[in-house]
Amino acid sequence: MGLEGNSKGRSTPWDAENKAATNGPKFGLLGNLKSTATSSEESEVMKSTKVKTVASILDKHKHEFKRPMNVTGTGATRVKTFHVRLSETAMMSLDDHINEWLDDTPGAEVKFCNTAVGLFEAKRSEPHLIMNIWY
Repeated sequence: MGLEGNSKGRSTPWDAENKAATNGPKFGLLGNLKSTATSSEESEVMKSTKVKTVASILDKHKHEFKRPMNVTGTGATRVKTFHVRLSETAMMSLDDHINEWLDDTPGAEVKFCNTAVGLFEAKRSEPHLIMNIWY
């Protein structure tokens, strides 16, 4: 019996319709999947699948905002969000990160801050401090 068909060896209407639409994977001995892609197709896939770090993704997330920063002491026009695990060393790192961000952002006048604690999903759920700085 081939890959298509039901348990009694008869093919079903579903098998006939989908056999032409999908060529399906090619299996060799012991069920190993054989590649049907050419070397040029494989190299294209390898070029397009890069491991990306969070920092590289966040670096691309820079905007040129149209509205100017309000430095009169009233009214926030932008927000920056930070998050960190709940540990002493992580909190110290957050302090450094916020201070560096403020030094690197001339004209930023902090108007309001709010914090929350919530679970961040990764390999496991961990409680994080989430801080929004409105400026």
